[in-house]
Amino acid sequence: MSLFDWTPAFAGVTKKKKRLWLTVTAGSAVLMGVLAWLFLRHLEISAQEAGEAVPVLVASRYIPRGAALRPALFQAVAVPKAYAEPGAVQSFEVLESSPGRPRFRSLLPIPQGARLAQRELGFLDKSDSLSQVIPERLAAVSFGVDDTRGLGGNLQPGDLIDVLRTPKGRDMDPAPRPTLLLFQAVPVIAVGKKWTPLGASDVPQDKSPGEPPREQEETTVLSVLLNPLAAVRLAEARENDILSVILRAPGDNRILEQSP
Repeated sequence: MSLFDWTPAFAGVTKKKKRLWLTVTAGSAVLMGVLAWLFLRHLEISAQEAGEAVPVLVASRYIPRGAALRPALFQAVAVPKAYAEPGAVQSFEVLESSPGRPRFRSLLPIPQGARLAQRELGFLDKSDSLSQVIPERLAAVSFGVDDTRGLGGNLQPGDLIDVLRTPKGRDMDPAPRPTLLLFQAVPVIAVGKKWTPLGASDVPQDKSPGEPPREQEETTVLSVLLNPLAAVRLAEARENDILSVILRAPGDNRILEQSP
């Protein structure tokens, strides 16, 4: 028999280890419970965000670099909020400073079906070159109209107009001169002013007595977008006919059948 009995001492150490093990086990269980709750909460929030849809603007066709960004070029598509790209444009109102007047041009080509992001927007201002707002396969051509035929000079870039032509008549030719529709839904991209001298045949006959004769008349110069062949037709009509315009409602780009 040993002189020293170590059993009570070992029993005390064993009890301490058991208490420590129980404490560690309980702490681990609590920690695992907290982590499990956080994970489930994250899944719940992700599911809610994925289920919540937000609108984003998607290009309905290919948009070349420099094109004026109009609502007609895009469609609103609902996507889960969690998958919406930061900076995605979500509203048509962002694109226009007022109805029918675009505010931005595209800094990069935008493929069909691509979402529009704010980093792709460049402001349209007077410092921009006119070529920056001409889409591919189109050309800009200009013509002048007086206040009577050009809505008092109140046209602005972004307006849609119809262009009418009336053949110039000869002084002794009594035949009627029919006015014909030349182009429809033509977008205006720039508006300028110039003063032109009045010819003898242009001086109004109904001016009141004592009114000083006018030697100049203000002309509104409209730059519009057409395909190259149509631009040639407009340039020819500009030289040979009298042109006038009709202003359309914002976004009205319908092509109407002409009556025979």
